[in-house]
Amino acid sequence: MSALPKLVIGNVMHRRLRPAKNAFVYPVFHMQLPVEQSGFRKLRRFFG
Repeated sequence: MSALPKLVIGNVMHRRLRPAKNAFVYPVFHMQLPVEQSGFRKLRRFFG
């Protein structure tokens, strides 16, 4: 099974109504890299 690198893009949203109204949305991203196949197997102990 071959894992491919992935870039996941999304938004974080928050809204509060009390004690004062506040809302925000900001962009986020997450990179998923195939550590097993990249030759960096020693890094697996740091990243699970």
